[in-house]
Amino acid sequence: MAEWFKAPDSSFGPRERVWDQIPLLTFCFLIFLLMGQGFIGFFFFYSHLSF
Repeated sequence: MAEWFKAPDSSFGPRERVWDQIPLLTFCFLIFLLMGQGFIGFFFFYSHLSF
């Protein structure tokens, strides 16, 4: 049980940090991409409306 409470090994630190950041960066990129497409689609829809 004591192994669970040890400080993490420094040799695995950077790799674990990268694996923690990849999903976050992917999520942020997808949100940015979807918002960008939604904004462009809204702009085209709004520009083709005739008042």
